[in-house]
Amino acid sequence: MFLIVADFRGKKLRFDLDSDNLVIGRTADGVVPNVALNDDPAVAPRHAQVWVAAGTVWIRDLDSPSGVLVNGLRIAQPQQIGPGDEIIVGSTTLTVTSRPAGGAAGQPAQPPAKPQAEADEATVTLKSEMDARRTAAPEFNSTSQKQLAMLYELPIQFAAERDLRKLFGLVLKSVIEIIPGAKRGALLVLDRASGKLALRAAVPEENPPISRTLIRRAVAQGKGFIWSKDAEMDVSQSMKALSIATGMYCPLMWQGEVQGVICVDTPDPKRSFADSDLRFLIAVAHYAAAALSNSALQADIEFKNKVQDRLLTNFSPRLRQRLVDQARAGALVPGGERSKVTLLMSDIRGFTTTTATMDVQLVVDMLNEYFTELVQVIFDHDGTIDKFIGDAILVVFGSPDADADQHAKAVKAAIAMQAANQRVNARRKARGEVCCDLGIGLHYGEVLHGFIGAEDRLEFTVIGDTVNRTARYCDGAGKGMIVVSPELHQFVKDQFEFKALAFPTKHEGEFKAFEVVLGEGAGVVV
Repeated sequence: MFLIVADFRGKKLRFDLDSDNLVIGRTADGVVPNVALNDDPAVAPRHAQVWVAAGTVWIRDLDSPSGVLVNGLRIAQPQQIGPGDEIIVGSTTLTVTSRPAGGAAGQPAQPPAKPQAEADEATVTLKSEMDARRTAAPEFNSTSQKQLAMLYELPIQFAAERDLRKLFGLVLKSVIEIIPGAKRGALLVLDRASGKLALRAAVPEENPPISRTLIRRAVAQGKGFIWSKDAEMDVSQSMKALSIATGMYCPLMWQGEVQGVICVDTPDPKRSFADSDLRFLIAVAHYAAAALSNSALQADIEFKNKVQDRLLTNFSPRLRQRLVDQARAGALVPGGERSKVTLLMSDIRGFTTTTATMDVQLVVDMLNEYFTELVQVIFDHDGTIDKFIGDAILVVFGSPDADADQHAKAVKAAIAMQAANQRVNARRKARGEVCCDLGIGLHYGEVLHGFIGAEDRLEFTVIGDTVNRTARYCDGAGKGMIVVSPELHQFVKDQFEFKALAFPTKHEGEFKAFEVVLGEGAGVVV
């Protein structure tokens, strides 16, 4: 007997049945079948088995995804073949040309044992260089080939379509069209917040016949199954009311977790579903579950990126990128350290009185205009914003990264902030709007600084008496002034011009300090 092969490209090959046992398949993962159809990606590594028993030739399906067709019909049991029979494996047609001597018909002898390793879980693997759309595009004249074509298309569709609700509707309609006898169906997705199943697609769209009992069974078992009212002993009144004669129910499983359920059914008592239909529905369910999981992962990533961006807005772009890299590496964790840093606090003089009669939205718009300019200046000098306190800003230099030049950078930032404030005032005055003046205080001392909170809710902050003393120096600064503490003055006294001053505090007596002399071009960073 010869098996003459005509693959889907029309190439002719001939295979001799020169042994009592042939495996038809595709070379993959170390599997080398006797009849290797390597040009056909629809063929599984172990697709079918042909053997001779008492002079008769038999064939069986090795549980391949697309099955084996003999003369157009999918076989479920070992079947005898002879001259003129047409066998379809994947997208390849094999024809039998002669019968071996002594070929008497009869019952099949005990077939050889299935080949080991993966015979029960055959998979289809697309070659990376092939166009999956063209591979799936030929016209198919059998249910199994249409099912295989749909499975080829699904990964492409799920990758291209972001609207899963829309895609699930199209997938469900295609499934019902392809599975013989299927008339109705539904796809439900598990809502992670409520833990309940929510309908995402249905045929018909209004009042679909959904059996909650059978859906819960699919979720509880974590397996797909075929249900028939003729085989079920206990059929509830609600299930009878749905007129379900036979149905298939499959959980959407991904990495051991149920993501939802897909089901199809028929009200026709003369119809039934085959195991091959269930395997197809399970494959569709796997794709849908993977798409759901990927969609949830993308949503989580987008949400975390937004939260991360919001948390890192207090840092200059240079520091922000380093912190992002630390966060991705899992190195951004709660914790603090004690060290000496330079603090700057700016405050709008007379803000409460100035804004007392202003509309709330006008006050917010005014603060945003000033803060936009001031924040940019702070970042330009490697400052980190600890917090906004109403109309005040608390800034840290020398943290989270140590900086030997922190003292000078802080003073330069203060000078540039006063210049930026004057630029905003000029714009607002030209528009006839309220203007504001800044008072800025700076101090150098030891603080506890770092990321405080839980791993999913971190905030950068500085803690210590140095913060309180910085606020005092800020209070001592009048309109347009920059006041520096003696502790900071000793580091920068040779870089800027100062004049000594003193001012009283409510509870701590008189504070000695130094005012930065702002002359022509004071806003120019040196």
